Amino acid sequence: MRTILRDTSLSMVMFGLFLLCLVGHSLAGHADDNADQQAHQHPPIRYRAYVTSSHFWASVCENWESEFLQMAAYVLATAFCFQRGSAESKDPDTPRRWMKTRASTNTSPRPLGQCARGDSP
Repeated sequence: MRTILRDTSLSMVMFGLFLLCLVGHSLAGHADDNADQQAHQHPPIRYRAYVTSSHFWASVCENWESEFLQMAAYVLATAFCFQRGSAESKDPDTPRRWMKTRASTNTSPRPLGQCARGDSP
């Protein structure tokens, strides 16, 4: 049991944080929705009714959409931009493959591997 907890601790912590954030999102949304209901002279709704409502799930999906767009933008930015000293960034001083000239490439033939044939690509 101890090795299972150690081997899967990252997944368990991340899933726990996900659930904690989802519950926090639902509690805050429920309080906000009930305040909105009272402002319009409507009776407040129960928590279970709110969690199963389209208002809650639309809010969750909008939140996830913004997180995925943010992560996609970060991935694309790190693919093309530099940040000196960052572990996520490429080193700006290292020459890139597309920046090399033909004279700097190695033109010697490579040795064949065990499974490669002479006419292999």
